[in-house]
Amino acid sequence: MPTPIGNGSDSARRVAALGPVLWLTFINSVGTGIVTNGIYFLAKSAYGLGTKGNFALGVVLGLTYIAGALAVGPILNWAKRSPRASTRGAFCLALIGCGVLCIVPLAAKAAGLQGPWPAWLLVAAYSPLTGCIWPMTESYLSGGRRGPVLRRALGLFNIVWSTALVVAMWAIGPLVKERPLEVIAVLGLLHLVAIAIVRVLPAEPAAHTHESHEPHPQVYERLLGAHRLLLPMGYLIVSTMSPYLPTAFERMGIASAWHTPLTATWHATRVAGFVWLQHDHRWHGRWWAPVLATVTLVAGFAMVMLAPKFVSADSGDWPIVVFVAGLALLGLGVATVYTGALYYAMSVGGAEVDAGGTHEALIGVGYTVGPGIGLAATVAIEARIMPASVFEWLVAGAIVSLAAGTWALVGSRRKSLGSP
Repeated sequence: MPTPIGNGSDSARRVAALGPVLWLTFINSVGTGIVTNGIYFLAKSAYGLGTKGNFALGVVLGLTYIAGALAVGPILNWAKRSPRASTRGAFCLALIGCGVLCIVPLAAKAAGLQGPWPAWLLVAAYSPLTGCIWPMTESYLSGGRRGPVLRRALGLFNIVWSTALVVAMWAIGPLVKERPLEVIAVLGLLHLVAIAIVRVLPAEPAAHTHESHEPHPQVYERLLGAHRLLLPMGYLIVSTMSPYLPTAFERMGIASAWHTPLTATWHATRVAGFVWLQHDHRWHGRWWAPVLATVTLVAGFAMVMLAPKFVSADSGDWPIVVFVAGLALLGLGVATVYTGALYYAMSVGGAEVDAGGTHEALIGVGYTVGPGIGLAATVAIEARIMPASVFEWLVAGAIVSLAAGTWALVGSRRKSLGSP
């Protein structure tokens, strides 16, 4: 267990009220969600980044996100040497940084500065800050809670942040083409507004309260290990798909105003999945949930990647229907993997910032490897190592292979632990 941060007094470490934490989650999710999911549409519109540029942007996003998630715990523990330092203060500083960075692209345009460098700067500096923000948010959310109270808080947390993404992606749809930089600047203002909510939180998250009666301790630990393998795979799939979506929509002839609203399909089904998992607890301690999640993730991804290849003059609308259905399946898979990973991490691994940092760093691994696969395939095609016609098949095959390898590793770990 990490050393407590700050002065450790009871008042400093009281349980944070759920309402402010959820409002903070919603506001920050609008900002971080658009940058991590909508930046590819905005970068294409504002700076003309193509498929290769977007995949490279995704790799930078993932690497810097991992750095932030892994660094937040050690940095805060180092800062506790000062009696004035606190998690709440660090939270405010991170939000100020996010707010300022979001204004940079519009300010660069106003100053007449050319080139796509603001997009690269935004992702490279903003992403590690969000890698710090979410572990701190999760520590305030779960600190001092356990049992049904913890399950309810986690369920609401998942529903709130995922709903915020649906709202955000629909809201920016009409603005992506004409005012992409203004959209990013508004996100910065939202982060600055969120500071007022952080100020009502305790100086430190409450200490984790361990369960006095764990019904399936061994199963929970094994499922935690499995989900920590499946979580980066799920986000790997999403982050492989996201940089490619602007190109896919163009190939299918879909108007730009509908690009982000249709992308919100998988965000919406993820919300539905979170609602289901919040109210139906039969998945706790069960292996069928991660198996089903993997099937929906891989099937959904394959449908999204391959549907544009079948668009032709006489194909009608069925490729678009398959595409949207694939997005829907993918969202359900992500909901199941994410919920399981967070639930078991908070139940078994503790509620401290370091535990949340591990959870977010695993997401960052997926953020990095996914676009890395797409970037490698794009470079190979540009180098004429392979024809452009095999791009989608190559990427889909890589994802299927990684999913199979992940489950082989899960199976070997279950066997070594003597799991039934």
